[in-house]
Amino acid sequence: MDTQMAMFLATVGLVLVSVGATSISYFLLRTQVDPEVIVYVKHDEMRPSLLMIVIENVGHGSAYNVRFSTDRTVPQKAWGVEKPAKNEAVAPMSRGPLATGIPLLAPGERRVLNWGQYGGLIEAVGHTPIRVTAQFESKRRFPWDPTDHTVDSLLEVHSFEGTDASEPTELRQAEALEQIAENFKQLAWVVRDIGTAAREVTEVAKRKGREPEEVVEVDAKSQLPPVDTAK
Repeated sequence: MDTQMAMFLATVGLVLVSVGATSISYFLLRTQVDPEVIVYVKHDEMRPSLLMIVIENVGHGSAYNVRFSTDRTVPQKAWGVEKPAKNEAVAPMSRGPLATGIPLLAPGERRVLNWGQYGGLIEAVGHTPIRVTAQFESKRRFPWDPTDHTVDSLLEVHSFEGTDASEPTELRQAEALEQIAENFKQLAWVVRDIGTAAREVTEVAKRKGREPEEVVEVDAKSQLPPVDTAK
């Protein structure tokens, strides 16, 4: 009897282990095929004072019919680096993917929105994050797979306080190269004008049968005012 009970318990244990291993494998597989849409705030490296909202599918599957809901109003175009811009009312976000949704977001794809600057956003949002709920669908790979997904994200501004908003080195180098190119362009125009003037002097000298230096000297004298000798 004891032997039979031990064999029974061992069999049950093996079944449970097999079910557990199968479940873990299934969920691991799901992480490799399911989409996951998140929403976060990012600092724009090329425009130092600008904060952006990024909607990104960090999963491995395509997200269909992506819709968003928030626990409170999301402001838009809140400007002001240190303080809110004067005489500019911050309106709620009524356009763009957060408001209208996204029909299809492929793996690794994103949508980027210019949100505003720290001074204006911290005044409009405050220190409490805005909760954003993304609801979307996926294609069924197995008959028992769920096709509806929900992911919560947070939009917050407070953590950007005191962060570096200076221009990156790459941007300063690019601006310096643009300035050098502009200086070369202006120098090329000056050299071209000098060459044009030299050719004109040479042509005039040939027509008058004089040396170019003589023509320049005569032309310069012709520009002098007449001398009044009647005294």
